[in-house]
Amino acid sequence: MKKNALTLIISALLLMSLASCGSNVEQPEVIDTPEETVTEVVEEVPSEDEVSAPAEEEPEEEIPAGHIRPDDYDPDAAIGEPGWYPTAQGLVDYCLYWKDQPHCYSWDANGQYLTKEFIDQYSAWYPDWFGVDDRLELRREIQDQGVRAFDCIGIIKAYVWGDYSQDNTSRRTDDTNYYTRDLLHHDTVYGPLRELPEVPGIVLWRKGHVGIYLGDGKVIECTQEYYPKSGESKVGGIIISDLKDRGWSYWVEYPGILYLDEDDQ
Repeated sequence: MKKNALTLIISALLLMSLASCGSNVEQPEVIDTPEETVTEVVEEVPSEDEVSAPAEEEPEEEIPAGHIRPDDYDPDAAIGEPGWYPTAQGLVDYCLYWKDQPHCYSWDANGQYLTKEFIDQYSAWYPDWFGVDDRLELRREIQDQGVRAFDCIGIIKAYVWGDYSQDNTSRRTDDTNYYTRDLLHHDTVYGPLRELPEVPGIVLWRKGHVGIYLGDGKVIECTQEYYPKSGESKVGGIIISDLKDRGWSYWVEYPGILYLDEDDQ
């Protein structure tokens, strides 16, 4: 009986020990996994106005420099005075004026007086030109008599430079010293003769020569040729010719000249 009692005590102790051990075992932490949240993505549909591409703004029309009226422009200012700017009509008036004044054609001349010094210098620079058709002798006969000398583009430059001569050189600059051969290669507005605007003062161009359009099919030009229709002498000079007779190729707005509307001039 004692033996049974001892067995019961031992069994009880073992059960208590096992219970104690079980209570000390760390149980794994149960992590609650949240339910996956599904977010409905709603695609925004652009409106009809948004679908249409915005209209591109039309670029502003670029106005050529010769059509912009300077703020200080004075249409009543005398040539070369403050507020004076070369204009298309002014070029016409200048050429018409000098047509009736003592002048002659001379290669590369821009309005200088035909003095002995001028002829000496220019005949040394251009011996081939002065050595033809008694050109040198004919000009020697009229030197130092108040005669002004121009070539075809030289009369335009003389006007743009404020009536240029040996006594008036302040407006002359190298970057405005254009030549017939390269006039169309500068930043110029030009077009074929068939599209000639009816604008007095537009410059006409052909290879080796320029003239100034007067309107109504007439041209004023400074030429070295003895032009039978004009009755001018062999020293050459300013004549009026017919547009259709002279083989012009292009019209040009000459750089530095204002091509304004009549209301602006």
